[in-house]
Amino acid sequence: MKYLLVLMFLAGCATPYQKKGWRGGYSDTQVNIDMFEVSFEGNAYTKAPVVYEYLRKRCAEVALENGYTHFVMIDGKDESEVKLGAVNGQLTTINKVSNRVVIKLLKEPSPDIIAYDAAMVLGKRARSDKLPSWND
Repeated sequence: MKYLLVLMFLAGCATPYQKKGWRGGYSDTQVNIDMFEVSFEGNAYTKAPVVYEYLRKRCAEVALENGYTHFVMIDGKDESEVKLGAVNGQLTTINKVSNRVVIKLLKEPSPDIIAYDAAMVLGKRARSDKLPSWND
């Protein structure tokens, strides 16, 4: 009985940042040498801004894991679903937020492309580390 209560409690929580499992999570697929499709699927308790931040985090990890420093989101799709379901015996709408993007990885930033700095997204570099000094 104790284990059932713990399982029920865990099932009611928002999706953590994790590889895709029964509670949601991220997945990624390489589509070209420097391009990946990355997605993050939340559950009914995961808010849209959280899903987007988890998606950006995974994009940054993919860039760094593959030897790149920056990434550009070149194509994206909101794959969220709204369904009717029962919660505590009451009929309600359940929002399941999910986003997918295709990213292009870059070895260095380009002056004509606005790209995310992967280390900065992951908090491994302060914003001021990236900006040039006025004394240079």
